[in-house]
Amino acid sequence: DWVLTTCKAIEKSNYNYVFKPHPCEDFFGGVKLSSVLAPFLKNKHIKVSPLDWNSSELMHSCDGVITFHGTTGIEAATINKPVLVPDFGKYERSGFVIYARNKEDYISTLKQNWLQNHPSYNTVKLALIFAALWFCVPKWQKRLLYPDDILQEQLISIIPKILLNNIQPFSKEVITVGKWLKSNIRHY
Repeated sequence: DWVLTTCKAIEKSNYNYVFKPHPCEDFFGGVKLSSVLAPFLKNKHIKVSPLDWNSSELMHSCDGVITFHGTTGIEAATINKPVLVPDFGKYERSGFVIYARNKEDYISTLKQNWLQNHPSYNTVKLALIFAALWFCVPKWQKRLLYPDDILQEQLISIIPKILLNNIQPFSKEVITVGKWLKSNIRHY
């Protein structure tokens, strides 16, 4: 729904919009982003990037990012790009994104010059701190590193080996997660 809402709101925009499919779109199957966007692609300023486009290069060349709480939002904010999130999710109250509180607010923001709102130094710093907490591994975790879930079929054989080779850090992680579950903190 948010993709269609976005397209309807930007149909008369002066900005170019490039929609990038999720890197796992083919793997997971289902409706493709290009199919959803098909009715709007008649507009010269609305495009779908090929799946193999380099996300990092695309992010560096754009003026801003709209994401439904993808990791690209964290990455874009760390390189001083304005990031618009259309709904409640992982990091809307983190201080480094423009958070649309509801559909009407999202549409209104799209129709304004939100791309001119470049993050301040402190906002970029918040994004960098969030990225460190989100992506980094604590020292005690040692070699207990979980592979990307894009390796779906291979995970069945990979995960048991990782756990068997990292019993002590895994035990600590179980205790840490247990403490988190009993706490009032929303995100781990």
